[in-house]
Amino acid sequence: IIYFVDALQQKKFGDSHCYHGGEGGEILVSKSVIHSNIGTPFAAEAHAGLQALELGRSMVLTDLQIKGDSKTIIKKCQSSEQDRSIIGAIIRDIQELKTSFNSIWFCYIPRTANIFAHSIAIEALKKEEEHYLVGAIQNTICLVTERMNPRY
Repeated sequence: IIYFVDALQQKKFGDSHCYHGGEGGEILVSKSVIHSNIGTPFAAEAHAGLQALELGRSMVLTDLQIKGDSKTIIKKCQSSEQDRSIIGAIIRDIQELKTSFNSIWFCYIPRTANIFAHSIAIEALKKEEEHYLVGAIQNTICLVTERMNPRY
């Protein structure tokens, strides 16, 4: 399962954050990408979805489940029809990448269920930091995890 989310700041910079979670809930891969000149929240979400597919392809996954908190983007990704909206080019890239997988599912999850990815995206955007981690958790992820699951 790859989760994705976006963070948008002043409609100029956006961050796509994706992570691949293992069956036990552990984070196997975390990726954050800063985008510039993002015009709309939908464009930021679409970029995040595209990054999720690119992450799956780079990991050479054959079966993929993508979860995101934008119903509109999830529906557009599920469709095979040509998208004529302002984010049509990004959706076409997503639809093209779908052919890289044996099977692929796009699922909507509420933001409250995707809070981990959202928190990481916000932190990356604040710090203007991109990252790509495999098998390791950076300080930001540890801090967010501790805030979400206090030990006391």
